[in-house]
Amino acid sequence: MPKIHPSAFRGTPLNLLLRRYGISSLVITGMSSTGCVAATQLEALESGYYPVLATAAVAEPNRQRHEQLVSWMAHRGPAFTTDEILAQWATAWWNSKQRRVHSEPLDRPEGSAVDRGLF
Repeated sequence: MPKIHPSAFRGTPLNLLLRRYGISSLVITGMSSTGCVAATQLEALESGYYPVLATAAVAEPNRQRHEQLVSWMAHRGPAFTTDEILAQWATAWWNSKQRRVHSEPLDRPEGSAVDRGLF
């Protein structure tokens, strides 16, 4: 969706669409850690979402500023590697498939991202 402000929420229908579909968790990625990524994460937090920062899927031309901001953002919300996020999605997908077959929910693998607060 086109946007003209740093935050993906400001001046776009993103919030309306997320609420309409009952989405409460977001994975934050982007090409400007110090601009668009930070602005979107902060507005998502302020709007009541659970924004997960994908640490290897954000970038900034200045490496030092990027590392400082990723560290700062990780103190304001959850931050995980893309591998951790993908593993959690795979676990969630597998468990959803098993629940269709079994009437009782299956246990998550010990030490999963859910146990560590990812989702």
